[in-house]
Amino acid sequence: MSRRKRLAAFAFPRRRVRADGLPASPKPTARRILSLALSGVAALVAVAAAVWLAILYLPIPASQVAPRVQAALQERLGASYAVKIDDAELQRGPDGVELRLVDLTITEAGGGPVVASVPRAELRLDGMSLLAGDVKIRTVHVTDPRLDMRFDMAVDAASKNSDLPDRILAAIGDLDRLLGADGAAGALEEVEVTGATVLIAPRARAPLSLDGVDLRLSRGAGGALALTASSARAEDRWTTAVTVSASAPDQSRSLDLGLENVDLAPYSAPFAEKAGASPAKGRLSGHFSARIGREATLLAAEGRLEARGLQFALPGPARAEGERTAVRHLGGPPSTCDPLGSGSTGARDRTVADPRARRSVGVFRPTDGAVRARKAVGGRGLGRGRPAFRRHPGRSPLEARPHRPVRDLRSDRRRARNRARPASGPDRSRRADGARPLRGRQSRGSPRSGVDLHAGLLQ
Repeated sequence: MSRRKRLAAFAFPRRRVRADGLPASPKPTARRILSLALSGVAALVAVAAAVWLAILYLPIPASQVAPRVQAALQERLGASYAVKIDDAELQRGPDGVELRLVDLTITEAGGGPVVASVPRAELRLDGMSLLAGDVKIRTVHVTDPRLDMRFDMAVDAASKNSDLPDRILAAIGDLDRLLGADGAAGALEEVEVTGATVLIAPRARAPLSLDGVDLRLSRGAGGALALTASSARAEDRWTTAVTVSASAPDQSRSLDLGLENVDLAPYSAPFAEKAGASPAKGRLSGHFSARIGREATLLAAEGRLEARGLQFALPGPARAEGERTAVRHLGGPPSTCDPLGSGSTGARDRTVADPRARRSVGVFRPTDGAVRARKAVGGRGLGRGRPAFRRHPGRSPLEARPHRPVRDLRSDRRRARNRARPASGPDRSRRADGARPLRGRQSRGSPRSGVDLHAGLLQ
């Protein structure tokens, strides 16, 4: 082909034809290229939105989450414990990434007993730290866990050594390391436990179970902590609150403990068993505050304690049912009485006063409020109520007063007025219906009513 024909073919191209005879596609133009680019960008945006919605609303499989979370918890707890997680889900919510654990079990290493068993736990994590490969927990919500707080020799060690401040400071130090900036729960803000079952007792004896316990741990600025435990059951309502303040410039901390209607039996059982006595029973309420220095020194402390329904027994051999306790009192021979009025059993029952001298000595009377012991001083009893006893000249206050009639002057005057009235008056010895009036307190005109009433008070 000559040069002239080639130039003509380039200037006036013919329509291209495919091998199958169909017309070929038009040549790409700028408009067509722009439309193709916009379509590609829209497709990429749609795919990214679908992936984001899947992450936001669809859980990530447990096969990708459970091993990583289990390894992180195992690293934080150390080699003394073994962690097992049956199932886990990672979900993104409006407040951040939420991790749901199912059937979490923590046991002591080497096939030891189960320390904690949690059927369901929800943890809110820090999403940015999770992408970086670190696990930072912000809030924890646990439902129906079972916590085993039984111990081996803690009671004996605490009773023999005066290292309670050291133990408290060591516990606070562990909390600081756990909740510090580099700790496993450095970003922790709140922990809430609902319907927990707590076992408290030495491992050598049957555990005492506390059911339906609600726990709440809040973290404040500067390392301050507030822990609240309560039970809302109708038959057993109680509340405890512990507050640890932030560290002062002199490295001291303030501790505050509040109790309300706490049952004494579960906590006194280990000490009572060690002493060979029955556990103390009763309800405690009170408030304690203390300040502990840096070197485990108690700088200041104050508090109050109220008890009601308090019952305790002295160490000694158990008594048979119906056995009576010999009671010695001052100024007279020993007598025998039932301590509780109905043949109680247990270790050496409480020492009580002779019933004949109840008005002569102070009587320990538990009330619905605080327990008050009224003591007779100067012929008057301290606290509310009547005087504990009355003084009698020339007679020991511990002697039983003999029964003697007391004349009622008002009855004598009333009887004299009735005799002075005319005989034609109405018969006051009968009521309007013809029946005779009742004797005693209801008969105001009876000469014996005042004597019987006053003698009843003397008995």
